[in-house]
Amino acid sequence: SHSRRSTCPVVERAPAMKKSVMMPAAMMVLASAVSAVAVKPLGDYSFIRGVCYPGGWRGDPDIVRRDLGYARRLQLNSTRIWLSPRAYQQDATGFIDRLRSYVRVSHSLGISTMPILFNGNSMNPQTLPPDSWPGQEAYVKAVVEALKNEPGLLMWDLMNEPSWNDYHNQASEEEKPKRVAEIKAFLAHFNTYLKSL
Repeated sequence: SHSRRSTCPVVERAPAMKKSVMMPAAMMVLASAVSAVAVKPLGDYSFIRGVCYPGGWRGDPDIVRRDLGYARRLQLNSTRIWLSPRAYQQDATGFIDRLRSYVRVSHSLGISTMPILFNGNSMNPQTLPPDSWPGQEAYVKAVVEALKNEPGLLMWDLMNEPSWNDYHNQASEEEKPKRVAEIKAFLAHFNTYLKSL
């Protein structure tokens, strides 16, 4: 259930409230265990037939049910959804309520969910420095606490395509290593933070 450029880090199910995080190879960050759900990991994920559903959690419940019904008719059983730290900051309670509702509606239809916490495509460089991390930690914690025990949660995706954005792609050759290091530090920090939840 990945996009066409499958470079995103993923947190998979693991035992006793443990999950493992797989960071993108391009960013050279290794996998590690992480707390997030009390469900034993699957031995085989090959049965997952997923699709990206970017605005799913924002949608009208009737439209979501309709769309997920189409997905079931196509024998799909999982969706990957982009979340938004900005939307959380604007209305934390509403954001969490809509997200939890989406996961539960999906699960009721036999469809699991892979939430994406951050989106590299729309990366704001101002969110990369360490002094911006506490606010984003609050967002990550709220999302994980809301979903970690939901049976419809398949796995976490830490960031979609972290190196596919203007900040990285338009950097000069001299500047690019510094920007890659910033992105790697951000991912490494939130990998570690996710482990602590």
